[in-house]
Amino acid sequence: MFWRDPKDLSQPDAKRGVRSIFIKDITEIVIGREAKNFARFKRPDKEKLSFSIKAKKRDLDLEAPSVSEMDLFLKRLEIVMVKCRRDLSGVVPKSIEPQVGAAEIA
Repeated sequence: MFWRDPKDLSQPDAKRGVRSIFIKDITEIVIGREAKNFARFKRPDKEKLSFSIKAKKRDLDLEAPSVSEMDLFLKRLEIVMVKCRRDLSGVVPKSIEPQVGAAEIA
């Protein structure tokens, strides 16, 4: 997963400001503003819009524009994480494996 500072978008080829986390390295997703970076900015009104993606070497703290967009992003991220884990190990723990019903297969 790659991201960059929106101020650097005018320079698409520049490496400066590009950051990343390998999907396989994500260890936890925490909803809320409990991360140290969020503590610097007291915004109780953004509590339900904030989340942190924790990985082995770094964390990414994000704030969504709406609860529905946060939910959509996290559902899509979970799909990618499940696929990545399945591709790497061939085994996916039942706790994160998506449930596929007969209607969805058809």
